This record gives sequence, C-alpha cells and structure tokens, in this order.
Amino acid sequence: MAAVSQCGRSPVNTFAARRLEAWLARRGTHRGPLFPRLTRGGAVRTTPDGRPWQMNLQAVRDILAKRTEQAATTPVRPHDRRRTFISNLLPQADAIMTARLAGHASPSTTLRYDVRPDEEARDAVERLRVPTAAPLLPGPLAERPAATAP
Repeated sequence: MAAVSQCGRSPVNTFAARRLEAWLARRGTHRGPLFPRLTRGGAVRTTPDGRPWQMNLQAVRDILAKRTEQAATTPVRPHDRRRTFISNLLPQADAIMTARLAGHASPSTTLRYDVRPDEEARDAVERLRVPTAAPLLPGPLAERPAATAP
C-alpha cells in the first residue's frame, strides 16, 4: 500500500504527493492559490500587487473541455472529479471516512455521490460468504413430518 502524505488538511497518496511536489517546484512555494492562472507560455499570472492570480471555475471548465476534446471522450465537468473520488474511495474506506475525506458533514451526502454501477453491488453481494449452519432438525427436509392444521 502506498504511503499517504499530508497536503494541507487532506491526505494524498504517494503518486499525488510526487505530482504536487513537481508542480510546486515549477509554481514556487510562495503563499497563494495552489493552481493560479497561467499565461499561454506557462508563467504564473499575477495581480498588480504581485500576488498569484487565482484560477476561476470557468478556467477549470475550459481546461476540462480542452482535455476532453483531446482525449475524444465524453464531456467531464469539475464536479465529476468529486464523484469519481468518492466512488473510488468507498470500496477502500467506510462511508464515514469517505465523508470526512470529501469534506461532507454527513455520510448520507457522500453516498449520493456514489456512481458505481449496479453490477458492482451485485458482485459485492455475490462475494459475501455465508457460513454453513448445522440443520435445526435431523434428516433432509423431505423426512420432516408435515404440519397439521388445527
């Protein structure tokens, strides 16, 4: 199992931690938004007072639209990333831990994000192992006396 690093308030796995470290090496470790706006050349855009300019939701949508088009896949929206995170985490952690990691106050909110297909639920039930129990009465069912009506 991969080690988990603490990034701000949220734990991240080793793969994500390495990617964030590489990004911070490029972005710089100064205070400000983790993902600031960039120029077309890849430099961090700054406000008139020199602070990094925060990326807005439309910029995130535009990036996802561009990458979706490049990958020739179905459209992806920013909130889809949250659904994917939750759906992938639920098989690894219980609903309470998943809610905590998603920043939800209630596991019931988190469970509404679960987009795993019904086949996964059926497969999970199929994997359940029920212990064999000793019969309550001796002999096969056919040998049991029939119940009499009152």
